[in-house]
Amino acid sequence: MELLSIERIPLFKTEFFIPANFIEVLLGISSIVIFVNLYLELSNARKLIKEAEISLNRQTKKLNFPRGTQLGEEFWSSVKRQFSRWELTPSEQELAKYLLRGFSNPQIAAIRKKSLRTIENQTLSIYRKTGMTGKLEFIAYFIEPLLPEEEDD
Repeated sequence: MELLSIERIPLFKTEFFIPANFIEVLLGISSIVIFVNLYLELSNARKLIKEAEISLNRQTKKLNFPRGTQLGEEFWSSVKRQFSRWELTPSEQELAKYLLRGFSNPQIAAIRKKSLRTIENQTLSIYRKTGMTGKLEFIAYFIEPLLPEEEDD
């Protein structure tokens, strides 16, 4: 019998011993069980990621007008018609498009290379011609028809 060789490992502080090769077999089996479990978890995670990607793509398409550019073109055509009905000048129409896109007055002034005061005056003129009180009401006028009806809970 060698000094460093382990033939039997004590289980408790008694005379009961478990053979070392039995413990090796248990460790091997538990390793296989753990490996299989990890493989199944990984497969499930991949499936969930794929489902999330599909869902994300669907939501992205909804945000980008589901019928493609045709709906976007129809929307902008109706916006331009409404601008004409309100008799907005070409300069006011350009500014109104920036307002619809959510730009602030300082941002619009920088883009159009105009003074902030000029942009503020044109913005007030747009609100006066449209009968609206501010940017949120102006944006909501165009966006609200695109949203689904509110449901009563």
